[in-house]
Amino acid sequence: MAYGIPIKGKDDPYVDLAEKAIEYLNAGVLPGNFLVNIVPVLKYVPELFPGAGFQRIAKIGRQMQTDFRTKPFIIALQDLASFTTC
Repeated sequence: MAYGIPIKGKDDPYVDLAEKAIEYLNAGVLPGNFLVNIVPVLKYVPELFPGAGFQRIAKIGRQMQTDFRTKPFIIALQDLASFTTC
């Protein structure tokens, strides 16, 4: 909506991406989901360490947030670049 991209009535990829990004955000910040929310020093534990599954979820969530911010912007830039004046 902010970039002027029309939203499809059903199965819109940008709405789906926004929902998934919010889902990962909620999973990461809810208290009690991960021990790292209570003991912040655990964020330095290696990813392969048992109980460090939060790092995998954080990596996926970080990519989702990046895609959520950049994909619509790139599409809007491409639309602007293809616009020709009279």
